Amino acid sequence: TAQVDITALCKKVASQMSLLTAEKKLQLKQEIQDNLVMQGDEMALSRLLIILLDNAMKYSPEQTQITLRAAKVKTHLVLEVRDEGFGISDEDKQKIFDRFFRVDKARSRSHGGLGLGLSLALAIVRQHGGSIKVLDNKPRGTVMYVKLPTAAK
Repeated sequence: TAQVDITALCKKVASQMSLLTAEKKLQLKQEIQDNLVMQGDEMALSRLLIILLDNAMKYSPEQTQITLRAAKVKTHLVLEVRDEGFGISDEDKQKIFDRFFRVDKARSRSHGGLGLGLSLALAIVRQHGGSIKVLDNKPRGTVMYVKLPTAAK
Protein backbone atom coordinates (compact mmCIF):
# COMPACT_ATOMS: atom_id res chain seq x y z
CA THR A 1 0.00 0.00 0.00
CA ALA A 2 1.03 3.56 -0.56
CA GLN A 3 -0.09 7.03 0.44
CA VAL A 4 -3.10 7.90 -1.72
CA ASP A 5 -4.30 11.47 -2.25
CA ILE A 6 -8.04 10.81 -1.97
CA THR A 7 -8.94 14.43 -2.71
CA ALA A 8 -7.16 14.30 -6.07
CA LEU A 9 -8.43 10.79 -6.81
CA CYS A 10 -12.08 11.77 -6.17
CA LYS A 11 -11.76 14.85 -8.36
CA LYS A 12 -10.11 12.88 -11.15
CA VAL A 13 -12.74 10.13 -11.15
CA ALA A 14 -15.56 12.68 -10.90
CA SER A 15 -14.27 14.58 -13.90
CA GLN A 16 -13.95 11.34 -15.90
CA MET A 17 -17.50 10.37 -14.98
CA SER A 18 -19.00 13.82 -15.50
CA LEU A 19 -18.95 13.33 -19.29
CA LEU A 20 -21.12 10.26 -18.85
CA THR A 21 -23.42 11.92 -16.35
CA ALA A 22 -23.90 14.91 -18.67
CA GLU A 23 -24.83 12.53 -21.48
CA LYS A 24 -27.54 11.07 -19.25
CA LYS A 25 -28.71 14.58 -18.28
CA LEU A 26 -27.59 14.05 -14.70
CA GLN A 27 -25.77 16.53 -12.55
CA LEU A 28 -22.66 15.32 -10.73
CA LYS A 29 -21.99 17.40 -7.67
CA GLN A 30 -18.72 17.18 -5.77
CA GLU A 31 -18.33 17.81 -2.05
CA ILE A 32 -14.70 16.84 -1.58
CA GLN A 33 -12.64 18.07 1.34
CA ASP A 34 -9.06 19.13 0.78
CA ASN A 35 -6.01 17.22 2.03
CA LEU A 36 -7.62 13.80 2.31
CA VAL A 37 -4.96 11.10 2.34
CA MET A 38 -4.89 7.46 3.34
CA GLN A 39 -2.82 4.34 2.96
CA GLY A 40 -4.18 2.13 0.22
CA ASP A 41 -4.20 0.80 -3.30
CA GLU A 42 -4.90 3.71 -5.62
CA MET A 43 -6.08 1.58 -8.56
CA ALA A 44 -8.52 -0.34 -6.36
CA LEU A 45 -9.86 2.83 -4.70
CA SER A 46 -10.32 4.41 -8.11
CA ARG A 47 -12.27 1.34 -9.24
CA LEU A 48 -14.40 1.54 -6.09
CA LEU A 49 -15.41 5.13 -6.89
CA ILE A 50 -16.15 4.26 -10.52
CA ILE A 51 -18.35 1.32 -9.49
CA LEU A 52 -20.33 3.43 -7.01
CA LEU A 53 -20.78 6.34 -9.43
CA ASP A 54 -21.61 4.04 -12.32
CA ASN A 55 -24.26 2.29 -10.22
CA ALA A 56 -25.77 5.60 -9.14
CA MET A 57 -25.93 6.67 -12.80
CA LYS A 58 -27.63 3.46 -13.90
CA TYR A 59 -30.46 3.94 -11.47
CA SER A 60 -30.90 7.70 -11.72
CA PRO A 61 -33.68 9.27 -13.77
CA GLU A 62 -32.78 12.20 -16.01
CA GLN A 63 -32.57 15.68 -14.46
CA THR A 64 -31.53 14.34 -11.06
CA GLN A 65 -28.35 14.85 -9.13
CA ILE A 66 -25.63 12.48 -8.00
CA THR A 67 -23.38 13.71 -5.22
CA LEU A 68 -19.87 12.44 -4.51
CA ARG A 69 -18.81 13.38 -1.02
CA ALA A 70 -15.44 12.74 0.59
CA ALA A 71 -14.62 13.88 4.10
CA LYS A 72 -12.49 13.05 7.09
CA VAL A 73 -14.43 12.01 10.17
CA LYS A 74 -12.17 11.45 13.17
CA THR A 75 -9.72 8.69 12.18
CA HIS A 76 -11.67 7.64 9.08
CA LEU A 77 -12.42 8.81 5.60
CA VAL A 78 -16.03 8.77 4.56
CA LEU A 79 -16.90 8.43 0.89
CA GLU A 80 -20.52 8.84 -0.09
CA VAL A 81 -22.29 8.54 -3.39
CA ARG A 82 -25.86 9.83 -3.20
CA ASP A 83 -28.41 9.44 -5.94
CA GLU A 84 -32.05 10.40 -6.41
CA GLY A 85 -33.14 7.17 -8.08
CA PHE A 86 -35.92 4.84 -7.01
CA GLY A 87 -34.04 3.64 -3.93
CA ILE A 88 -33.45 0.13 -2.66
CA SER A 89 -35.85 -1.85 -0.50
CA ASP A 90 -34.69 -2.88 2.96
CA GLU A 91 -34.86 -6.50 1.85
CA ASP A 92 -32.59 -5.87 -1.15
CA LYS A 93 -30.12 -3.82 0.92
CA GLN A 94 -28.96 -7.09 2.48
CA LYS A 95 -28.34 -8.69 -0.90
CA ILE A 96 -26.94 -6.04 -3.18
CA PHE A 97 -23.34 -6.90 -2.32
CA ASP A 98 -23.82 -10.55 -3.38
CA ARG A 99 -22.26 -11.48 -6.69
CA PHE A 100 -24.64 -11.28 -9.62
CA PHE A 101 -27.50 -9.85 -7.55
CA ARG A 102 -29.55 -7.19 -9.32
CA VAL A 103 -32.19 -4.95 -7.82
CA ASP A 104 -34.16 -4.72 -11.05
CA LYS A 105 -33.73 -7.90 -13.06
CA ALA A 106 -35.65 -6.74 -16.13
CA ARG A 107 -33.93 -3.40 -16.65
CA SER A 108 -30.42 -4.35 -15.75
CA ARG A 109 -29.54 -6.56 -18.70
CA SER A 110 -30.36 -3.75 -21.08
CA HIS A 111 -27.96 -1.60 -19.04
CA GLY A 112 -25.14 -4.11 -19.52
CA GLY A 113 -22.75 -5.19 -16.80
CA LEU A 114 -22.47 -8.49 -15.00
CA GLY A 115 -23.81 -7.54 -11.60
CA LEU A 116 -20.32 -7.89 -10.16
CA GLY A 117 -19.96 -4.22 -9.33
CA LEU A 118 -21.02 -4.04 -5.71
CA SER A 119 -19.50 -7.38 -4.70
CA LEU A 120 -16.21 -6.03 -6.09
CA ALA A 121 -16.79 -2.71 -4.29
CA LEU A 122 -17.28 -4.63 -1.04
CA ALA A 123 -14.08 -6.63 -1.62
CA ILE A 124 -12.09 -3.40 -2.18
CA VAL A 125 -13.55 -1.79 0.94
CA ARG A 126 -12.73 -4.89 3.01
CA GLN A 127 -9.22 -5.04 1.55
CA HIS A 128 -8.75 -1.55 3.04
CA GLY A 129 -10.19 -2.49 6.44
CA GLY A 130 -13.34 -0.43 5.90
CA SER A 131 -17.09 -0.87 5.77
CA ILE A 132 -19.80 -0.05 3.26
CA LYS A 133 -23.50 0.33 3.83
CA VAL A 134 -26.57 1.42 1.98
CA LEU A 135 -28.67 4.22 3.41
CA ASP A 136 -31.82 5.90 2.18
CA ASN A 137 -31.36 9.31 0.63
CA LYS A 138 -34.36 11.33 1.80
CA PRO A 139 -36.77 12.05 0.15
CA ARG A 140 -35.74 9.48 -2.48
CA GLY A 141 -32.74 7.58 -3.72
CA THR A 142 -29.83 5.78 -2.18
CA VAL A 143 -26.62 6.65 -0.37
CA MET A 144 -23.64 4.32 -0.64
CA TYR A 145 -21.73 5.06 2.55
CA VAL A 146 -18.10 3.91 2.72
CA LYS A 147 -15.95 4.30 5.80
CA LEU A 148 -12.20 3.70 5.43
CA PRO A 149 -9.41 3.93 8.00
CA THR A 150 -6.77 6.49 7.02
CA ALA A 151 -3.94 4.24 8.21
CA ALA A 152 -3.36 0.81 6.74
CA LYS A 153 -4.41 -2.14 8.87
